[in-house]
Amino acid sequence: MELARLQAGTNGSLHSGVEGERDLLKMGSWANLGAVRVHVLRSMALLVLFLVNPQAAASGAPDPSRLQLAVCIAPVTDDAGPDDVFAGRVKVDCAGNQSRFREGDYWALSAPVGADREHRIASAFNTFALRSSSIWQSARTVFVLYEDGYIYSVRQDAREAGRTMQIGPDFLDLIPDRGSPIDRILWKIEGAPNIRGILVEPVLMSLTESQADSLKLTAFYAAFFGVIFALAVHHMTLWTVMRQPYQLAYTGLLVVLMVYSLTSSGVILELIPSLDSNDRVRLNVIAIGLFSCTSLHFARLFFDDCAIPKPVHRLADFSIVLVMTLCVAMAVLAPLEFRMLARTLGVGFLVLCVAAAGVLWSAWRQKSRYFRMFLFAWSLVFVSTFFRVSDILTLKPLLQWVDNSTVIAMAFEALISSVGIAHRIRLINFERDRARMLEQAAMNLADRDPLTNLLNRRAFLRQAIGRDEPQQLFLIDIDYFRGLNESVGHDGADDILVAVSNAVESVAPSEALVARLGGDEFALLCPVEADLAADTILRKIRSLSTPNGIVVSASIGTCIGSTLSEADWRELYRTADLALFDAKSAGRSRSHHFNLGTPGSAQPLPVGADFRFPRKRSAAE
Repeated sequence: MELARLQAGTNGSLHSGVEGERDLLKMGSWANLGAVRVHVLRSMALLVLFLVNPQAAASGAPDPSRLQLAVCIAPVTDDAGPDDVFAGRVKVDCAGNQSRFREGDYWALSAPVGADREHRIASAFNTFALRSSSIWQSARTVFVLYEDGYIYSVRQDAREAGRTMQIGPDFLDLIPDRGSPIDRILWKIEGAPNIRGILVEPVLMSLTESQADSLKLTAFYAAFFGVIFALAVHHMTLWTVMRQPYQLAYTGLLVVLMVYSLTSSGVILELIPSLDSNDRVRLNVIAIGLFSCTSLHFARLFFDDCAIPKPVHRLADFSIVLVMTLCVAMAVLAPLEFRMLARTLGVGFLVLCVAAAGVLWSAWRQKSRYFRMFLFAWSLVFVSTFFRVSDILTLKPLLQWVDNSTVIAMAFEALISSVGIAHRIRLINFERDRARMLEQAAMNLADRDPLTNLLNRRAFLRQAIGRDEPQQLFLIDIDYFRGLNESVGHDGADDILVAVSNAVESVAPSEALVARLGGDEFALLCPVEADLAADTILRKIRSLSTPNGIVVSASIGTCIGSTLSEADWRELYRTADLALFDAKSAGRSRSHHFNLGTPGSAQPLPVGADFRFPRKRSAAE
């Protein structure tokens, strides 16, 4: 078979190379936007299924606009060209398992396309979209053989492939329809290190269908980035407040996840057009290493309620250093020893998985409250890692859906981990509130009189000093309490004390302080605006009904003044105590009021005296 033309530029209706491809893309991208919109709803409904298994999504019903191509592989030799491959003069391997091929340059020949299917695919814009999964390669040349013998060719190196790469990420080649059916398609792949294959998942489709695929993936990643970014901002904000180390680690995990998604999806080529497709692979290798290591580090911090054994910590540290070293080496040295480095990296990921399993085992042994939720979050990541490592170590053929589902597994882990963090924060808040309640209860016990539940002397003094507005102080002393104690006994006397305390508290304003200073002595402090009269307290006490029908009375001394400072309180208390003394001297069961500075027979308390205690009563009193 004669090679008609390797460069189609001599034909006015055809183009070759990157320039021709761009012209075709410009021609078809906006020509039938309405047809793209027809696919949007169906594409969104099939989004998850497509990401997990694109073939299943495509095969749910016969789709005339998409054709999966089976290919045969043959090494490139100096004495054979594309016409020799098309003519069958080059022996090709159609076994399907491409992992056995070494590094080098290869031909990839498709099976016969089929005229009816091909024409239906071309019906959209008279333009085909030829897509294949993005993998490492130096250059790619596509030869399209039509049934009339014409050969169309287009070549892209790594940089040109980066400019035309579609979200997925997929290589894209645009092929014109000449009116003659396509017979076969041939790829010349240069510089294939063959970690994942020579040519992965080639698909021939209409340009409309290709645009619809890109649109639904764009919608998915836009939603994905929005959710992950919101989670990152949320947990960073929480970390600034709570300062929990695992929150900062989780925020870093989310940031790395966004970077990984940018590289694995090909979106980074839209943000940085100067990158070529192989640079994307380099960054993707580093990103997946960072995500794996930050996930393990986050797991260790998340289970800080468990005493993780030191050997597990050492293994985790070793695996993190090993994986990051291999990822950086692979990114820097590629494509040199790419295959060997990839397999070593697979072993590194296995070590990291063992370390993660050790952390989970420690959490399970110690019955961590977060174990089940964390294991559930990591389940898909473990499964995805298993398939990826198996692929790298060539233990099984490549499963393309693993690539598409990895980002979903990572997103699932991030979202469930976020729920776990929220659950942990809720438990922390519950424990904090419980601790505060216990602390408050302990303070109440320390500040309260155990018999009457009034403030004790210490708490009363602490709360009394420092009030801005003028205060009225009532010092209350039960009359003849010693005799009552002897007549009714200690239990009866305690009942009287409780009854008096309840009586005083019942007439006290809401802003008042009521305390038992000791023995049978009580104090009430309230603002002057409360307008509480001592006689009100006396009447309430006299009306008490006691178990033995004993009539209880009390004497009250009052004074009005400031409690802003300790000196003010000292003076106020001294004057009220003098008033109480005079009330008792006048016959008891009454109240006396002294103004500050009122002279009396009793001497004021000397400077330095303990003003917090009532003055000692005489035996006669």
